[in-house]
Amino acid sequence: MQIITKKDRFIFTGTIRELRFFLRNLPADITLRQFIQSRLH
Repeated sequence: MQIITKKDRFIFTGTIRELRFFLRNLPADITLRQFIQSRLH
């Protein structure tokens, strides 16, 4: 599972099952963009 960020869009390399699991485990009070930015820094 890998997340690649390019400008404002992100590319998820993995299966749909991994993507659903990933999104399900995101905290409710954080956006996907904030999560990705926190992973980059």
